[in-house]
Amino acid sequence: MLKVLQGRSAHLRPIVMIDLLTGLRKQELLKLRWRNVDFERGLIHVMNSQRERTKSGKSRSVPMTEVSREEFLALRQKTEGSEYVFVNKRTKEPLTDVKKAFVTALRKAGIEDFHFHDLRHTCATRLGDRGASAFEIAQVMGWSDIRMAMRYTHATGKGIRRAMQLLTQSKTGTNGSSNPGSEDWNDAKVPTSDGNGQQALPVSS
Repeated sequence: MLKVLQGRSAHLRPIVMIDLLTGLRKQELLKLRWRNVDFERGLIHVMNSQRERTKSGKSRSVPMTEVSREEFLALRQKTEGSEYVFVNKRTKEPLTDVKKAFVTALRKAGIEDFHFHDLRHTCATRLGDRGASAFEIAQVMGWSDIRMAMRYTHATGKGIRRAMQLLTQSKTGTNGSSNPGSEDWNDAKVPTSDGNGQQALPVSS
């Protein structure tokens, strides 16, 4: 799709790129102001205030990637003097919608059954593919219900595999030294309804 974002559609390229790299909702993106793009800390502050509203009703901060930072820096030069990140070249006012231009770009690229919010879902999918936890994905996307993020995590992910490996790692002693192989699974406890532990079945060797 990025190949067709040139000429009259060139203004869409940074919008699409940044949305793929931040997962912001369309209105969060189009209403983004430069005061909320923190280059020093590498954060994009999505604010919930009288002037800006988020769907969750909460503010959040999304870290920049190197690529999104470059996109923002390039836009900064083009929109110098503007309060908003994305502005209409003719009116100098903030963009309110890009639906018509987006649909035109999709048609040129031969892409069907795809909507602007699918860029956001693509970001969440890529995060899950790269091992991000459901909690981390929910923080980036601004979901208050972590179940929304669960669909993007994968049981075969590296993060979960690392977590499972912790089960067989040795404990660290009080003096900071570890006891390799000291974990005795024969004495392991399993939880009961009253919160106490009961003796697990012995593991046959």
